[in-house]
Amino acid sequence: MRSAIVILALALTGCGPSSYSDFRDQLANRWCEREVRCGEVGGGESQKCGVPAVLALTIPGALDVVAAIGANRMRFHPDNAEECLKAVTNAPCDQSQAADEFSRHCHGVVGAKVEVDGDCFGSEECVGGVCVGDPCAGKCVAYASPGSACLATGGKPAETCDPTVHYCDGTCKRKKQADEACAGDGECAFDNVCADGKCKQPPRLGRDDVCGTRSPPCEDGLYCDESGSCQPLKSTGEACVRANACDDGLVCEAGMCATWLDLGGSCSATMPSGCPSSQKCVAGSCVAADVKAGPISICSVDDDCADGLWCSMGYCLYRGGVNAPCTATHECLDGLECNRMLCKTAAGASCPEF
Repeated sequence: MRSAIVILALALTGCGPSSYSDFRDQLANRWCEREVRCGEVGGGESQKCGVPAVLALTIPGALDVVAAIGANRMRFHPDNAEECLKAVTNAPCDQSQAADEFSRHCHGVVGAKVEVDGDCFGSEECVGGVCVGDPCAGKCVAYASPGSACLATGGKPAETCDPTVHYCDGTCKRKKQADEACAGDGECAFDNVCADGKCKQPPRLGRDDVCGTRSPPCEDGLYCDESGSCQPLKSTGEACVRANACDDGLVCEAGMCATWLDLGGSCSATMPSGCPSSQKCVAGSCVAADVKAGPISICSVDDDCADGLWCSMGYCLYRGGVNAPCTATHECLDGLECNRMLCKTAAGASCPEF
C-alpha cells in the first residue's frame, strides 16, 4: 500500500495542488493509477509504480524546481498543474497518443521569475532571457526584442528570439496562434503545428485512415491494426491480434481481449502473457519481476528505489537537482555532489549563495 500519509495529505489539499511538491505527489498517485490501468504495473503492486515520465515536461533544466520556487527564483502555476493532472488521469494507454496529451497539457507547470540583469543559476530562472556567466556569477541576459534582427541558430542572446513566444524570420516575430497562416512548425505557438498552411493542434488519424510507425497517432479510441489502418479498440471477449488492440484496462491474451492479470494469475506462455509489465509468467503463473519501488513507496535502502529516487525515513523520495538541500551526495541526482548542504555540479561547488 502506498503511503497513507501522502494519501491523507492529498485529501486535505482539495481539488488542485497547493505547491509543486504537492503536484509531484499527486502526479505520482495518478501516474500509478494509469500504470495499473494500462498493464504496466499489477493492481497489487502499487509500490512498483515508476517515476512519472511527465515530470520531464515540468522540469525545464538542471536546477531543483522545489528549491528554486522556495528561493523566489521560479514560480508555480497551480491551474496549469491541475490541467496536467487531469491529462494524466484521462490519457489513453497508447504511448504515442498519451505523449501527445502530455506535451499539450503539462508544459506550463512552472515558470521563471528572475528579471533581466538579475543574478541566476540557470536559464530556467530567467524571464525573457538566458543565464550567461560562470556558475557563480550568472546574469539574466535578454533575448532579442520583437522586430529586431536575429539568427535562427548559433546567435548570442541579443541575436536570438525568445523561443517561447517568438520565431526568427530575419527578425523576431510573434508565434502564430490557431488557424493563422504558417510556413513551418517553428512559427506556431507551443502546442500547435503547421498543417495545410495553418497552425493547428497536432493531427490525429481517423477511422480507416492509413497508419504506421511514422504517421501521426490514431484518434483516441482507435488503434493501428494489423492491416495498417485505424480501427476501434476492442472490448472484453472480442477477438484480437495485436497487444494494443483492446480497450484500456484490457490485454490481447490468447487471441481475445481480457482484463490484465495480477500476482498468482494463470498466464499464457505466449506474448503477451496477460501479466502486467511488473510481473512475468513462470510455470503458468504471474510472479513478481525485479522492479524497484517508485515515488512515495516504502523502502529500506536506496537500492530499493527506482532511478532518480533515494530512501529517506522508509520512503522513496526524489533526488535533488542543483541547489536542492542535502546532507550526502546520494541525495542528489547523478552528476551532482552534496557540497555545503546543497546539491551542486563540480563547477558550481564553490559558489556562494545569493
